[in-house]
Amino acid sequence: MKNLEKHEFQITGDVNDEVTKRINWLTNEVLNKYATCDAGWSTVYIDPTTGFYWKRDLPHSQLHGGGPPRLTRIDSIDNIQDLKLI
Repeated sequence: MKNLEKHEFQITGDVNDEVTKRINWLTNEVLNKYATCDAGWSTVYIDPTTGFYWKRDLPHSQLHGGGPPRLTRIDSIDNIQDLKLI
């Protein structure tokens, strides 16, 4: 699998595609879990090599289980509401 690159700002998966597998690999093996937000529906991670924060969420609430994941780089965690550090 491929690590995050500095030019990437958002990665959105589709049902059981390679992008979803990559997001799952990144959040399980590469990124460090930092906090939860959105009443537990989203997780904030930190990339230990770059220091960038990444938010994993499920943007398709109309689909069962929230649909495929999305990983978005965030510049600051200061304006994230309901942030609960892990």
